[in-house]
Amino acid sequence: MFYDAGYEWEDAKLHGRGVLKDNQCDVAVHLAMESDRESKEAARAFLQAPYKMSMRLEAIYELTNTG
Repeated sequence: MFYDAGYEWEDAKLHGRGVLKDNQCDVAVHLAMESDRESKEAARAFLQAPYKMSMRLEAIYELTNTG
């Protein structure tokens, strides 16, 4: 799986930033809404959504520029 946090998208009245992609043919592209970043639980739900089987997510973290 690959998550691109810099991808900004807009569709009619909806907009957001971020896209989750997977190279498996049965996993659809999943666009991130602002609400998907509100908590660790929301982030876990976003990452789980495109998959039929449940996943065990070990850690959710944010990379920040400290320089």
